[in-house]
Amino acid sequence: METNQNERERQIERLINFINSNGDSREMKRALAVKLALQGYAYKAI
Repeated sequence: METNQNERERQIERLINFINSNGDSREMKRALAVKLALQGYAYKAI
């Protein structure tokens, strides 16, 4: 279980780096939606 949490945290960190480095708003929105889903937000809330 902890391994899944660590992997999720690494994925979120990579997404944050991508969001901060990407100027294309469409790609930023997609990455942000994935990040929120990984953090447990409901799809309806996103």
